[in-house]
Amino acid sequence: MEQPVLEFNIGPIPFQMVFEAGARLTAQFSCTATQEGKIGATMQYNIGDAYVMWDRKNKWQTVKPTPNLTITPTLASHADLDCQGNFGIVPTVSLNLNQLLSQDLTLTSTLGVDIHGDIKSKEICETGDYDMNMVSSAKLHASLGLDVATVDAWWGPVTLGDRKGDLPRHCVGVNSTLALLEAVLV
Repeated sequence: MEQPVLEFNIGPIPFQMVFEAGARLTAQFSCTATQEGKIGATMQYNIGDAYVMWDRKNKWQTVKPTPNLTITPTLASHADLDCQGNFGIVPTVSLNLNQLLSQDLTLTSTLGVDIHGDIKSKEICETGDYDMNMVSSAKLHASLGLDVATVDAWWGPVTLGDRKGDLPRHCVGVNSTLALLEAVLV
């Protein structure tokens, strides 16, 4: 319900000044986490020498192989984390003077963030950008009644300020897959 902040009369004509304020909040955030693991083994089986030879003294001789088996287990792991988010707040302030003059001022601010982490780099990094925009508009409506004279005039919307930029890159170290996931989820 609109509550006037200022009310007065000029003769029999009443005047009211009403302020209204509101804000809209938006948020969107999504993450993808992957972990990949490989297990296995490499095997090398060296049979060695196996042959038959003859010489005058020993005659026929057989050289038997001495096999050597080497098994080496392999284990590899890799984890990635990618997140994107957008957050915004849009406050609006309106002034209405006796249905004669109304003015709106809107500040639109958004923040976008990207988060990436992986075990190889042992860190989670955040980058992002911001955008702030202030817009104003006004409307004048005057009517003398009985359709004698009506004046409607609009001003704006006019951008009063616009600021955009990138956030500095910020990284934190992690030392395991579990720490990588905990850093984002906790």
